[in-house]
Amino acid sequence: MYTPESLSALRASAGFDRIEVVTERWQNGLSPEFGIVAQAARDRVRDAAGRT
Repeated sequence: MYTPESLSALRASAGFDRIEVVTERWQNGLSPEFGIVAQAARDRVRDAAGRT
């Protein structure tokens, strides 16, 4: 199971930046959930589009 910290670290290692934990914790029935927003780093978006 991911935590906000572990998923933030995973996204950072995958090249995302501007990672923000929007909601630390809420209950969805029996399941605890959280919300994270992340944006791909500009250089990775440029590379994926085939531009330099």
